[in-house]
Amino acid sequence: MNDKSKTPLKPGNDYIGVAVGALIFNDKGQILLTKRSQKARNERGTWEAPGGAVEYGELRQDAIRREILEELGIEIEILDVLNTSDELLEADKQHWVPTTYLAKIKDNQKPVIQEPEKCEKLQWFDLDDLPTPLSQVTAGNVAEFQRQAQDHNLRNILVTLECFVKKDGKFLMLHRKPTKKIMPDVWMAPGGKREFNEGLFAACHREILEETNLRITNLRIRATGNGYLEDLDQEVFFHFVFADYVSGELPEDPEDGELVWLTPEEIQALPNVLSEIKLVAPSIFDESKPVISYAAIYSEGNKMVEFEIEDPNESL
Repeated sequence: MNDKSKTPLKPGNDYIGVAVGALIFNDKGQILLTKRSQKARNERGTWEAPGGAVEYGELRQDAIRREILEELGIEIEILDVLNTSDELLEADKQHWVPTTYLAKIKDNQKPVIQEPEKCEKLQWFDLDDLPTPLSQVTAGNVAEFQRQAQDHNLRNILVTLECFVKKDGKFLMLHRKPTKKIMPDVWMAPGGKREFNEGLFAACHREILEETNLRITNLRIRATGNGYLEDLDQEVFFHFVFADYVSGELPEDPEDGELVWLTPEEIQALPNVLSEIKLVAPSIFDESKPVISYAAIYSEGNKMVEFEIEDPNESL
């Protein structure tokens, strides 16, 4: 039998494969994941941090730069090494030793799929709202990243807002999809996370336009405070902001859930409205009353176990 008739050995199957991957972050703290195609060599249909096999004679850092450029057409800046692990993919009978890096994209380049036979979709995700299923390696990487953050005593804090858009005496409310990780199937005002160094009102304009296609004006703060979600070990610093409708039509299929215009009375009567909204409604919907500050603790989902409105006149 001559050399041309020999079947090439496959890394991961015929010998232990050496691989690299990268948790690539953007300025919002989101990570870039790709969905493996049905033609991928393993874990088809799962979401993963991009990467691939190290070639003979190639340094691992050079390998991850090459893989990201080949897969997504972008250059990355390596920030740190996250970990190296042994991964036994039992379903595919493969053994890989991947090194995963923390990285960011250079010069605001836009990732585009270059190898559709390897990955069929790409998307940015919040760490607290990741898709399923994750690949075995990526699931381990995310857990390791969160563990290291805890070891360095980093508080798990979200800075958020809810914007109550008013139109003809009614306010726009969002019924969050039951698949959401934070407050699934709960009614609240639309909003979201503030971006790095983003002003509160600028964030309101951006979030409302992105989620609802509406333009707003006359923004005013009605409440501020913090909440702690015990089941997720998640702190949330937030503002409730009121705004007046200017223009725009609601999307037919909102990404985060159903959008409905409701009166304050209808909001308070909703079966699964955010617990704190029920308690602060008399204060926030009566705009003759001052801004309030409060703290809340949730044991799981919308189950609030502690709540306190602060007294601005209390002295220590």
